[in-house]
Amino acid sequence: MKKLFLPLFACLFFDFTLAADPPSSKEESVDVSKSCATKKAENFIVEKNPRFDKTNRKPVIEDDGKNWKFYYTSAGLMIGGGGPVVIIDKKNCEVVKVYYEQ
Repeated sequence: MKKLFLPLFACLFFDFTLAADPPSSKEESVDVSKSCATKKAENFIVEKNPRFDKTNRKPVIEDDGKNWKFYYTSAGLMIGGGGPVVIIDKKNCEVVKVYYEQ
């Protein structure tokens, strides 16, 4: 039984691994770039504005052509007092501009 199990397992394993579609390089690079921009923006906000309260806010990252636009959603019934918006270059994952929304 052991002699039959190993070749059968190997065939099934290789069948499944070969059948899976590998991600395209464009999709993979966009995901890496997006995660890099998110980390860079979050770290930038913490470093430059440590008192910024992220409680009840969700991070948002949007494709803005050549750049990523990162910001946090407004908290609940908050009126005024928006948060920082960080613009990150897609090519080198560097902060291009930062401003506050009101």
